[in-house]
Amino acid sequence: MIGSRRRRRPPIVVEIDVENDEYVPRVWGKSAWQGVPLAFATMEAARAALAAEGHHARFAWGLRLDPQIALGEGRPDYMLNQFDRQIADAQRHGDSFGPHPHWFRLAEGAWVEDASEAAWVAHCIDMSLATYRNAFGKTPGWIHFGESWMDQTCFNRALEEGIQLILTPEPGMKIDPEYLSGRQFRGRYPDYPSHAPAVLGKPPEIPAPRPPATDDHRAAHGRAGAHP
Repeated sequence: MIGSRRRRRPPIVVEIDVENDEYVPRVWGKSAWQGVPLAFATMEAARAALAAEGHHARFAWGLRLDPQIALGEGRPDYMLNQFDRQIADAQRHGDSFGPHPHWFRLAEGAWVEDASEAAWVAHCIDMSLATYRNAFGKTPGWIHFGESWMDQTCFNRALEEGIQLILTPEPGMKIDPEYLSGRQFRGRYPDYPSHAPAVLGKPPEIPAPRPPATDDHRAAHGRAGAHP
């Protein structure tokens, strides 16, 4: 979190998801996580630059501790051991950590981001929370559900677990499932309404979830989007 002592201003939350380099991994082991040391080094440089301007910056790090990591690396806490030095350094600066579970599962030899089955989603959350608690000895203060996806059950589960902050919804963000070209996703995406004050006490309308784009939809629009 970045703030200023000199004048009041809204805090900015900077959260970095610590993930393997590819959505659809072709390799595992150390070579699959080459971006992680670069991310920690980059944010340390940013921290130093902000400190020079009088800001005390503390960052948030989302950790992949879910079944895809357990299957690919043989243990869900792989990254906690592989990058223990960087994590310890970040902790000394007061950074926070939370689970960042994705919903990947193997289906006929291919990785599928599967948010369509409640039991599988619950299993991904179970493993992520258990691994986090085993490593840090406490319940996380926040969670960031993967693929910008969550439903009411995920929200309720987080509250029941004692988690205080859910970073997944981004007001006004419109998920375009077309960016999933080349990957498989199962489920229905929510729309996150813009944060706007209620008019005369009437809450904003929340659009119904949209199904992922089909091949016919992509052909009709003549393009396949890319995730920013």
